[in-house]
Amino acid sequence: MHDQRPAPRATGRETSGDIWRGIPFHAYVTKEITSLDDLKGLRLRSSSIYNDFFESLGISRPIFRQRKPIQHSSVAWFRVWAGPHGGIGDLGWDEFIKTRIEPGYYNVAINIMMNDNSWANLTDEERKVIEDSVAWLEAELPAFVEDKNAENTAAQDAAGIVAFDAGPDFARQAEDIYWEEMMKIDAEGGPQSCAPSSKNNITNTPQQGDEK
Repeated sequence: MHDQRPAPRATGRETSGDIWRGIPFHAYVTKEITSLDDLKGLRLRSSSIYNDFFESLGISRPIFRQRKPIQHSSVAWFRVWAGPHGGIGDLGWDEFIKTRIEPGYYNVAINIMMNDNSWANLTDEERKVIEDSVAWLEAELPAFVEDKNAENTAAQDAAGIVAFDAGPDFARQAEDIYWEEMMKIDAEGGPQSCAPSSKNNITNTPQQGDEK
């Protein structure tokens, strides 16, 4: 709830809750692989938030806009795509992707936020409506996300996308590099000022978006 998340308060906003937590990000490859070494030298189509992690794997990083259908003419320019677990078929990318790298890393998190002044101007009854709604949402969300993840996996299976298990160190490396970057951004506070919990529970992960 809003009073349990101190980080956004410093920005003049109240955080009432978050949705979609539990949907991981994955690396997808347009060919089958037998080891992470197969990724070295491949081009990445992704948001810039993944750059440091994938560079550590030897993947290069051209800049593309995300959320656009893949054109046949652009496939030759990249072999790895990074994004959330779902929506691949909506963009037509399941036609080109052959491998999903497991385990997932990071965590989709969309915050429900309200300006501090707007929150202060609400009556106690109005705040209770919001708090009760958020409590309901967060109670229902885990089962919904579990079903959605299973649905997305089934759709990828049906499209012939195979899973490659890179082992637990894959996700751990992604988290470690992510927090290194957060600590550079906020050198005084480190991870504690960027998230409401420890570095092993990433909830305020940057989201997909267009490149600059």
